[in-house]
Amino acid sequence: MFFRRAPLISYLRYGIIALFFCTFSESAFSQVYIPYRLNKLWGLADTLGRIVVQPAYDEIEQVMFDAKRGRRGEIPAAFFVKRNGKMGYIQGKQIIMPPVYEKLYCVDSLFIIDHHKINEDPVVGSSRDIVYNLRGERLLADSVNTIEVVPHATDNNQLYSIIAPREKSALIWYNAKEQKIEQVIIKNVSLVYPGGHSDKNFLYLFIYKTGSETPEKTELSFNAQTQKYVLSPPRVVRDEPRLVMDDGMGGAFRSVKNNYVIRNFSFTPNPANVVITIQTRRSKENRVTTNKLTYNMGGGTAELKTFAADEVRQEWYTTRPYNDSEMEKIDTLFEYQNYVKLKKNGKFGFICGRSIVKPVYDSLSFKRIGFKIPHFLVAKRATADGKLKWGLINANSKVIIPCEYDEIITSSGGFLWIVRKGSKYGLISCETGKLHVPVMYNKIVPSSEYAFSFTIMQNNKYGFADDKVFVKPVFDNKFDGWLTFQNYRVLYYKNANDEFYGYADLKGFVYFKN
Repeated sequence: MFFRRAPLISYLRYGIIALFFCTFSESAFSQVYIPYRLNKLWGLADTLGRIVVQPAYDEIEQVMFDAKRGRRGEIPAAFFVKRNGKMGYIQGKQIIMPPVYEKLYCVDSLFIIDHHKINEDPVVGSSRDIVYNLRGERLLADSVNTIEVVPHATDNNQLYSIIAPREKSALIWYNAKEQKIEQVIIKNVSLVYPGGHSDKNFLYLFIYKTGSETPEKTELSFNAQTQKYVLSPPRVVRDEPRLVMDDGMGGAFRSVKNNYVIRNFSFTPNPANVVITIQTRRSKENRVTTNKLTYNMGGGTAELKTFAADEVRQEWYTTRPYNDSEMEKIDTLFEYQNYVKLKKNGKFGFICGRSIVKPVYDSLSFKRIGFKIPHFLVAKRATADGKLKWGLINANSKVIIPCEYDEIITSSGGFLWIVRKGSKYGLISCETGKLHVPVMYNKIVPSSEYAFSFTIMQNNKYGFADDKVFVKPVFDNKFDGWLTFQNYRVLYYKNANDEFYGYADLKGFVYFKN
């Protein structure tokens, strides 16, 4: 039985509207907590509909990995809460840090940072960042500027570089399981800069001591007998490595810069054949290769087509720049491609690379799908009613979507496209050609600007879909995305005014009560 907001108010239990019978055991999700709203206050509820933290906060949000490090994930049942403009930190049912702090944030899913002002002057030193562990215990005596995991660390990435004001920078070995500092390896210096590593047992360090502009180079190794890190005697160095580059696959070092490839097609059309010339240039080696491909048209025309400027295919070799000023050294490969559109007896085909698709389609147009090989949206005229039936093929002549749909609504962002047969709509993957949502619904529209997600409508009810989630249209109002709490998916529920209203899960609970 699905809910209608007014008639089912009496079915509220613990402030949760139960839409479906829950078949999951109590223990299955006993540690999963979802933010739950009662009027304007927030607390936590479990997936069985029980309130575990009474609604007493103005805001509540899940603790995530630091997005600046390019990683995202969850700390189980950990949340930042806000009350009267102040922040706190809770884990499950336990208040770890009460809501008395100006600003809290998490670093590397291990450290809680208390960022607070000392005065109102926007100058260096007008605020302090204090480091706590997940138990709310202060780890360092002084304020820090940043604390970051050391790349290539020899102990499961548990070495952390600390940049701090007033010559208090340091390098520590942190025990994530015990949530304590095992060893302060270096302290009270201006800067510790980790370099490369000679092998898995050593890590190079560059240490700037107080008042010195020249670093000392040393090696850091782990002594298995003493269970401590050991520094080799330092030596003064002038040159400091600033950039480490590889090919992203563990291959050899690459020193090329601004490398590019251009493929041009030239052809000589005549009633008998089309000659295609492929030219490849690399700026560093300055080499040119030419391949010729001849296709017998037997009449018809050929037209050279250029992919639009924004359809450039790009590939990057990875770099790890020391700072933003080094970004221009990134080794980038640019590839521009053209294709030849063939026409004969009112039908269309193409030549792309060394692939030939004969002129058998009534319509053909290039479609960009990520940075993969070129794809083409094609159509054939059905013999029964004379209407066009649409599909998709790639430059290797592979049929991705057969020509059987009355309409295909493409997107420039995601990999799900809307397809229509008659008056019914569904969603299909433009990568695999598999239906993600059956073609049986009254209407499907993008719910995001780049069509990464969709709102599904049927009989005045709403559902939701993206490349990972499909929720049948059974709700009174629409959703606008989803997220996970301890790997448990929930949806953003919106009210009739298109405002965020609370959360709902895939099995039917909605986590709010007015």
